[in-house]
Amino acid sequence: LYHETASNPWNFIGSSNQILPNYFSHNTPTNLVNHYTAVQEDSCNLFSDSSIVHSTILLGSTTPDFQKVDLNWTRYYGWNNVGSYDIFRSEDGAPYQLYDSVAGDILSYQDSNLCNVLYSYYVVANHPAENFQSRSNKSSIVPDFVVYTSPIDVEHTSVSINENIITRWNAPIQSDLTYYNIDRWDDYSEWVINYDHISGSAYIDTNVNVNVK
Repeated sequence: LYHETASNPWNFIGSSNQILPNYFSHNTPTNLVNHYTAVQEDSCNLFSDSSIVHSTILLGSTTPDFQKVDLNWTRYYGWNNVGSYDIFRSEDGAPYQLYDSVAGDILSYQDSNLCNVLYSYYVVANHPAENFQSRSNKSSIVPDFVVYTSPIDVEHTSVSINENIITRWNAPIQSDLTYYNIDRWDDYSEWVINYDHISGSAYIDTNVNVNVK
């Protein structure tokens, strides 16, 4: 069995004189693409041609925007084509679980609506016909996240068409994951906690008497 990387030429890494088991374990860094090929030698010391080169999958992760992770990986080489890629995910140190699958000609994936914890991923290439699989390296990342420790910047509160009251504030980012809790105060009820909630950056209160505070 021979091994190569982008920075190291082909070199012999091991052999076996047994037909079974027909696998070989190689202790090598996984944060790069590793290429392998095999050669058969008979009892007369004659060698076959090299096998088709098989190359491992290299997975990387980035956080292009708040609460998002982009996954990109190299194609698995050695088969005519890949049937599909399975994406496995671990959230905050939990066990890995199958999270999603994409077609074999897709080499990227975006995960969204994430929290500010560690997410770890690996992908598995599936052979289109046989029960063969190849697994990538693992890639871990904490997505960009806005922690709301400062008060919201309320722009104004105004009576609208003499019936409703509209309150508008500045939203630093738009997120599908979060929403705003609305607390309300009036002279009769005083503070009503969690009066309502909304995902946008403006709230119209229709249950009001605009002639009182």
